[in-house]
Amino acid sequence: MSALINLLAKGSGGHNQQSLIARIHYRFAHLGEVFWFCLALSLFVLLGPFSIIGVVVGLFSLAGTKENRQANEPASINV
Repeated sequence: MSALINLLAKGSGGHNQQSLIARIHYRFAHLGEVFWFCLALSLFVLLGPFSIIGVVVGLFSLAGTKENRQANEPASINV
């Protein structure tokens, strides 16, 4: 869509003013960036302390038990 807006803006001749479509697209793009930034920042601030729960669960699932670690190791090759 941005290619279409660029063509419309450049096709208007030597005018310095942007077309209405280009101005609307710029406003919506800017508002979208602000929205996603605020959402990501608020989720990071609110849920940041609770991310330790996921990290601990992930570490325990990776570590497994001692029996599982030994069973998953490949057998040694004797030449």
